Amino acid sequence: MFDTKKIILGSAQWGSHYGITNNYGQTPLNEIGKILDFAKRNGTTFIDTANLYGEAEQNLGKFDLKDFNIITKTIQFNNSVIKDFQIDRLNFEFHSSLNKLGLKNIYGLLIHKATDILKEDSKLIINKLISFKKDNLVKKIGISLYDFSLLDEILNIFTPDIIQIPFNIFDQRLLEGDILKKIKNKNIEIHARSIFLQGILLSEINSLPTYFSEWIDLLQSWSNICNENNLSKLEAALSFVIGRNEVDFVVIGFENLIQLEECFHFNKFKKIDFRHSDINDLNLVDPRKWNNGRG
Repeated sequence: MFDTKKIILGSAQWGSHYGITNNYGQTPLNEIGKILDFAKRNGTTFIDTANLYGEAEQNLGKFDLKDFNIITKTIQFNNSVIKDFQIDRLNFEFHSSLNKLGLKNIYGLLIHKATDILKEDSKLIINKLISFKKDNLVKKIGISLYDFSLLDEILNIFTPDIIQIPFNIFDQRLLEGDILKKIKNKNIEIHARSIFLQGILLSEINSLPTYFSEWIDLLQSWSNICNENNLSKLEAALSFVIGRNEVDFVVIGFENLIQLEECFHFNKFKKIDFRHSDINDLNLVDPRKWNNGRG
């Protein structure tokens, strides 16, 4: 069994029908309550949310969150230049998030769209986040990143307390070059997300949308290596991520209590060395590129 304190409960499914393999729809309130109660009793106190996750913040606010560490995210900016009125909106939406959550302060606030930090006058965003921190509204500030090629440029502008970043057996970009070293050398907290690739890694091959048929050989190789190591797909996928000491937390979305209990019963740890020609294919590992079709 691994340290369950490292789990961050992902809440995207709690406010919308999120996830390409999600067959349950939006998680109902009573199920959210069961998940939170079980998590708290077993030492898991972190929750990841965002104002873009539909009703997630509002639904979370219907529960007592005083024993939880909440991480939410900023609004996204569409303009190429950051203006004062947008910072006013950022401020308004952040305080709106606090109100919906029923909290006076939270653990973390992340810039939701990493490219916002590269826009003209993005210093306005950074300064606002720093002011939230100085006012004890947030403990840590950071950034949610998809595109690893932006990392150096971002770190030259802004040293976050937290970087939330995708990492899984099919997306091993974090292990390339000196990416982990660059992050850790700056004493940045690493939150690995998408560790099951929205459930793709846990699914039966024939149950996936036809979009993923291009990677049938990769999916079969993954299934084979799990069988060869006498591991379930969940055990193998978790082992791969938590086997990295540099990863401080893992963000996992749970649609129901049963899924959470399965993770808590994880006890077969075995480091997996999985290599295949198709790993790190952005059309596979970046959900923004999926057609999201189920046919």
